[in-house]
Amino acid sequence: MTREVIDEIRRVRTNIKSIILSSASTGPTVAHAARVLGVDGFVASDLDLRYRDEEEIYAAPVELSPWFRGRRPEFYSRPGAVTHNAAENKVRLLRMVHPELFAEGAVTLGITDNNYGEDKTWAEHLHHVISLNTRHPFSPFISPNSPCMSIQTVDATPVDKKFVDRKHDWVGTLRAGEFDAGRLHGKFDTGKMKALECLMSELRTARSQASRCVDGSLRTRVATAMSRLTDAVERYNHASAAQKKKIGSELEALTRNARKIQSRIRMTGREAARIQHEIALWHARAANAVALRS
Repeated sequence: MTREVIDEIRRVRTNIKSIILSSASTGPTVAHAARVLGVDGFVASDLDLRYRDEEEIYAAPVELSPWFRGRRPEFYSRPGAVTHNAAENKVRLLRMVHPELFAEGAVTLGITDNNYGEDKTWAEHLHHVISLNTRHPFSPFISPNSPCMSIQTVDATPVDKKFVDRKHDWVGTLRAGEFDAGRLHGKFDTGKMKALECLMSELRTARSQASRCVDGSLRTRVATAMSRLTDAVERYNHASAAQKKKIGSELEALTRNARKIQSRIRMTGREAARIQHEIALWHARAANAVALRS
């Protein structure tokens, strides 16, 4: 993708708005890419930046165990200050930053490599989705409430073959095909669809049971732990070198307690997570059944 391509699209579609959604790359990197490409905005992962004079310093994640961190950092990140723009978070943050894209009358199109199925939920929120040069196409099945009208898998090879990586020599092997509701029903028998319906029913039950396990007292413990952790981080970041040692020990105790609470909450959702994984595998098999390669 180049600025020239985006400009050409804008020439044809004058009312288009282009947004970059990035996972691994953080704000400063994506902001530079957005300027070069001339897009209208971006949503990216964010780190907690601190400043000393004019120097930018990345704060260390407070949740990280000392075993992986080594020596104590100069600054810790504040709880909630680090944003991981990945998986379901992408669309959630997109809605927050650019709500106009989801306003009545707007039509949304998402293009992604959907690597390892990271963007598989896009088809539940956008009108059209395209998986580009991917081994992980979108599932052809969506929920009844999805606004999605088309799901496509596309291979696009550069005109200049020298830009084709040998490890991606499978690009261009996609077989042409089109599946409407009738053809999909013919390809996926009643037994396969019943299996998916059973899994969805089991997931609803597991989620209901998990929500009952997270009672008011556990929610209060979470809120209290986060409040104490936030206060300790602020004190640490403004403390002298001598004070940091004492507050650092306090932070380690607080983070251990927070991890225990998080572990307990994860345990309540373990069955739901197992079923979600089974559903994801079902959709991945369905996707590969229609996006065939030579």
